[in-house]
Amino acid sequence: MQPAPALGVPAGPISPPMEFDSIFRDTPESEADEEFYEDEAGEEIIDDPEEAVNGLFDSTEQVKSHPIRNTLVVLLCLALVGGIAFVGFTKGRDLINTWSAKAPDYEGSGGEEVIITIPKGSGASAMAKILFEADVVKSEESFTEAVKVDPVTFDEIQAGKHLMLKQMPAAAALTRLADSQFVQRMQVTVPEGYTVARTFARINEVTGISIEDLNAVAAEPSELGLPEWAVLKGDDPLEGFLFPETYAYEDNSTATTMLKLMVVQFNRNVDGLEFAEQAKALGYKPYEALVVASIIQCEGAYPEYAQDIAQVIYNRLKAKMLLQMDSTVHYAINNYGSVWTSPEQRKIDSPYNTYLYKGLPPGPIANPGTVALSAAVNPTQGKLLFFCTVNLDTGETKFATTDKGHEENRAELRAWCNANAGRC
Repeated sequence: MQPAPALGVPAGPISPPMEFDSIFRDTPESEADEEFYEDEAGEEIIDDPEEAVNGLFDSTEQVKSHPIRNTLVVLLCLALVGGIAFVGFTKGRDLINTWSAKAPDYEGSGGEEVIITIPKGSGASAMAKILFEADVVKSEESFTEAVKVDPVTFDEIQAGKHLMLKQMPAAAALTRLADSQFVQRMQVTVPEGYTVARTFARINEVTGISIEDLNAVAAEPSELGLPEWAVLKGDDPLEGFLFPETYAYEDNSTATTMLKLMVVQFNRNVDGLEFAEQAKALGYKPYEALVVASIIQCEGAYPEYAQDIAQVIYNRLKAKMLLQMDSTVHYAINNYGSVWTSPEQRKIDSPYNTYLYKGLPPGPIANPGTVALSAAVNPTQGKLLFFCTVNLDTGETKFATTDKGHEENRAELRAWCNANAGRC
């Protein structure tokens, strides 16, 4: 199709050239709709900016705009497009760099050991800061990126102290944090047969909890959850109820929390053994059976001998005999360093001296473990009245029904002690 002819030029003299400032001169709207101008080539132009811009993109040649204005419009458009392109390029380049840049990270298998502490409720960013400050990882970003890649492992991390290595790759640090074998648990172990006093000394030594605080809680133990059958004797009301075990603790653990853990563990064990019910079936109160268990523990709670020791104790009680247990005298004099007692020690006036007083002592003489507790309510049946450990290395214990048989066993123990100087 041929383009439409240009608008005709009116007859008459050619108007003088238009000055440049007329391009930008405001023209009343009524005049703008009617007035035409001619360019130097004699072609009519319309002084309408909208049409001038439209003309840049019009495929027809019906209307032609002023060349100077066209140039300005084109430059403005190019500048606008260029600005947008530059901003887009810059932002895009930064985004690409962010995606492609690798956070500083260590290589290799790590260096010297270091212990770090992860508080409860720590997120990835908090852990990253802790690891970076300890020089475990090279940058916080490397660890957070490792978490994004492996969130499942991150979820397995426990609060507490962890044994780490300095200058580890972030991914390796994440894996090690989640590995329970590198968790440095704060623990205190209370051996079987420890008294309350010795237990408190051990707790204080390991945890730093003061003995004064422990004694204060022991004096008012209502919050600890003792069994309903407990008898709280005046001097050591918790004797027998602090179960010997290894306990985890934290920096903020208190005397109450520690002792409550031990009583809870005691309750679990006696409940599992049906301790109270079994004691009553034997004709004894649960607290009396606990006293028996404490004696068994201190006399040597080897699993193969514990029930026979229980038989001896109950048989002597039934026969109205003195128990004559050195362990009870040791408790009375607070001396636990020898196997037996001296004649002078056996004369000490104390209700715990079973060489002087018949029956059971007024309370437990130690905190028994599971073997002793179980034996106390599950004694063997027979006529045994005596027992004696004859070998302290193996714990071998011999039993007798008569004084003569017992004296023979004691002679065997003395021979062992003579052959092992300083052991008895």
